[in-house]
Amino acid sequence: MKQVRGTNRTERFRSARSRKSRRPLAIAGIAAFLVADVALVGYVLMDGRDSSAGTTNAAALTPTASEGPSTPSPTPSASADAGEAGAGPAPSARVISAVSATTAWRSDSATCGAGATAPAIAQRSVDAGKTWTSHPVPGMASITRIAATSADEVLVVGQQLGSCEPALAITYSGGAEFADRTSSAPTTWYLTQDRAGVHTPQNRTVAPCQDVVALGAASATAATVLCSDGTLTVTADAGAAWSAVQSPGTVVALSDEGTLALVSDGETCSLVRTETMAALATAAETCDAQTIALSTAEATDWVWSGEDVATVTHA
Repeated sequence: MKQVRGTNRTERFRSARSRKSRRPLAIAGIAAFLVADVALVGYVLMDGRDSSAGTTNAAALTPTASEGPSTPSPTPSASADAGEAGAGPAPSARVISAVSATTAWRSDSATCGAGATAPAIAQRSVDAGKTWTSHPVPGMASITRIAATSADEVLVVGQQLGSCEPALAITYSGGAEFADRTSSAPTTWYLTQDRAGVHTPQNRTVAPCQDVVALGAASATAATVLCSDGTLTVTADAGAAWSAVQSPGTVVALSDEGTLALVSDGETCSLVRTETMAALATAAETCDAQTIALSTAEATDWVWSGEDVATVTHA
């Protein structure tokens, strides 16, 4: 296992109005391996992680420069111009899943190639992004979603080596070993490889918009989709019907839980809570959607942007 170290630096967001939100507690009380396996897989397929956030009151952004699985992009300027190249919505080249204020899993979200032979890499941090430990996922060519419940328990969704068909794998050992759970793929949310549709837990493929950029799943029936025109659309019935969400600008990026978004107003980018569209803070990072991944856990927002992994803790 390879550990990657980074350096610390501190920036501050400009405080903005926010509201409290509550969401269901994540899976708890796993007593035995078999029970744990069924419970965790079922939990991830419904994506019931805790996305609650406390009041944002003078929220502090504490980024840590950290090398990702791929070559990092240049460090962004202290005040990003939303009109810069790449400021519009685009599929992110990375995914991140936070467990707490200190623990998260992440990976590059590379396009699956039929000739790929090396397994995809998942990385874990238990020190708020200061260091990351790499863990290969056998049989998986690329990782498109990560859903973690603890530092040790995580399920990854991706594509199989060779065929690029949907694949699932699970670990209970912090990445020391992964077990194949691809048989559960029909009952989980994921984007089709061409991003023309969304696969739902009802084992159906739907097209909420012409081009899907990102998917955030909150439960077996509720999900949010980011479309290529910078709009959000949501479903509460497993994709049978979708409705547009009003936002204060162009949505650039969406968290895997669908609860956090990065929105551009043409000049700056702001983190917003999708349930209320209330701004949390004005982002000091780049608006380049391809280098941004978002996640939320325990009143802490994680932002992986360029070289940096930042945490925004709410008072």
